[in-house]
Amino acid sequence: MTSTTTLGPAGRRLWEAVDAYLVREKLVLDEHEVVVLELAAATADRVDQLGQALTGMDIASNAAAVRLMAEERMQRKALAELLTTKLGLPSGIAAETKDTGRTPRSRRAQKAAAVRWGAAG
Repeated sequence: MTSTTTLGPAGRRLWEAVDAYLVREKLVLDEHEVVVLELAAATADRVDQLGQALTGMDIASNAAAVRLMAEERMQRKALAELLTTKLGLPSGIAAETKDTGRTPRSRRAQKAAAVRWGAAG
């Protein structure tokens, strides 16, 4: 994976958490998935920055604060989509899996095939 030196604290924490999950599950990201993880980590930093900017603002009477809150919400949604939809990572604690050594992409493909053709195959 690439370096986390350009990331802020939130981005580094996310990167390290995803990396630990991948190691634990014996998964490897494809090159394009690494790019998605980089975007997710940068988005985590952006969410953190927006949250810091909102700290102490009077939201009730401040139009700029309302816009920042809306942007923070959109960035959180984008972050969740990058992690769960694009990378196929679990939204909570990882469930035990028998798919060790497989990429998140191949696990998603197998799940889609099971849904389409039924669990019995």
